[in-house]
Amino acid sequence: MVDIKSRLKLAELIRYVVAGLITVDEFEDAIPVSEDKAVDGIYYIGAWHLYSDWTDRLIGKNKVSKDNKNIIARWILFLKTPQEYSYPEQRPIDALLGIVTLGFWMKKVEKRFIQTGDTDYWPFRNKNIFEEAKRCRGYLGYNNGKRL
Repeated sequence: MVDIKSRLKLAELIRYVVAGLITVDEFEDAIPVSEDKAVDGIYYIGAWHLYSDWTDRLIGKNKVSKDNKNIIARWILFLKTPQEYSYPEQRPIDALLGIVTLGFWMKKVEKRFIQTGDTDYWPFRNKNIFEEAKRCRGYLGYNNGKRL
């Protein structure tokens, strides 16, 4: 199920937190609740790892690197497409089970994740779908299929 309203809200929040316009707490408090697996997936697998518990804003020494900004742009692009999210769910409990099982559980979760698609293009399943989204959406240097 694609919940475009929640996806667009999450995309906006990610942009704001990465730019340092909102605090990490404001970001977390505003995450939309949705049945769309992409919302939880991109938050828990992606955005949640951008900061630690002691980070207030992603500025200064906590600023997001240029390489990570390119990855984040891919998340935002995905959130702005009607693509179904096809990777397995990763829940907060998975991290706890990983600790309790000395990493065994996380190896199972990671194996399922890798088998789903080309993780270099996550949350897209593969490069072709990613490239098509760039062409169709006019993001990341493309507009109507033409390189800008």
